[in-house]
Amino acid sequence: MKNRNRSKKVGCVHAVAVLVLLAILSSATIVSAASAQTPDEPALTLKPVSGHFFKFVFTPYESKTAFLRIPESMYIKFAEPDKLQEVPFEYYRKDSPDYKIGDDGWWHQSESVENAAYDARVRVNKEEDRIDIEYTATNKMAVDWKYSWYRTCIAPPAPFKDPGLKRTYVVDRHGKFRKLGDMLDWDYNLISIEGDRSSATLLPPTHWGGKWRYPDLRLAETVIMTEAKDGRYTLVTAFEKAYALETGFHGPCIHSDGKTGPIPAGSKAKLRGFVALVKGNAAEGLKYYQKWKESLNQS
Repeated sequence: MKNRNRSKKVGCVHAVAVLVLLAILSSATIVSAASAQTPDEPALTLKPVSGHFFKFVFTPYESKTAFLRIPESMYIKFAEPDKLQEVPFEYYRKDSPDYKIGDDGWWHQSESVENAAYDARVRVNKEEDRIDIEYTATNKMAVDWKYSWYRTCIAPPAPFKDPGLKRTYVVDRHGKFRKLGDMLDWDYNLISIEGDRSSATLLPPTHWGGKWRYPDLRLAETVIMTEAKDGRYTLVTAFEKAYALETGFHGPCIHSDGKTGPIPAGSKAKLRGFVALVKGNAAEGLKYYQKWKESLNQS
C-alpha cells in the first residue's frame, strides 16, 4: 500500500512537472512570436515625419526606429565654369514640402527653384524586402550640368552603431571587401567614388570644411554596409552611381551619396538606390547588392 501511495505521489509530481514545462514552453513561444518578424512583415518600414525626414522601423529589432533623410542636400557640378553649387533644398528648412503617398504606393516629394528641380520617390518594396529610392533631377538652366549628386543620410538605431567602423564594410579600388575602420583614421570621412577631387572645396564651409582627407583613396562600388552588434542582420545602402560614401568614426550615420549626369540644359536624369536590412553578415549584404545591380540591367 505504501509503495502504491508513493507511486501515486511520484506520478503526480511528474504530471505537475510536465504541465509546468509545457506552460514555460508555451509562454516562450508566445514571447518569441511577439518579437519575431512575421513572413508578410517587411524588415524595414517607413513613417514620414516632415519635410525630407522619414522615420524607419527595424522590425527584427523590437521595432527600434531611426531617421532617413531623402535627400539631405543636393549639389550641381557645372560643365562650364568648373564649380560646385549647392541647391537650396536642405533638409533642415522649415518650409520643405512633406512627402505624400500616391496611388502607385510611392511616397513623393518635389521641390523647384529658379535653376533646378528634383522629384524624390520612396517606397517599401515588400517583394524584395527593401526601401527603394528614386531621384529625378531637372536642369532648368541654359548651361549643361556635369552631374548632380544627393546626400542621403541614414542614422541607424543602437544595434547598428559602429564606433571605430569595425563592422562597416566597403569594396576598395581593387575590388577587395574591407572594414572601413582599417582604412581610415579620421573622425568624419567622405570617400570618393566618382567625385571630382580637383576642386579646392568639396562642400560649403557650413558643413565640415569640405577638404578631401584621402585624395588617393578610391572605391570600386557604391555600397556601404554595417553589421548589427549581434551579427543577425546587415544594413545595406547603395545607388546606381555615387559621388562618394560618407560615415563617421563615432558611427552617427552612413551615406551612399547618389550621383547622376551629365544633364544637358533643359533635360532630366533619374537615379535609383535602396536601403535594405539583409539577414546575415556583410558578406550576405554584398551578395544582395550585387543581385540588385544585376536587376537594374534587366529593368
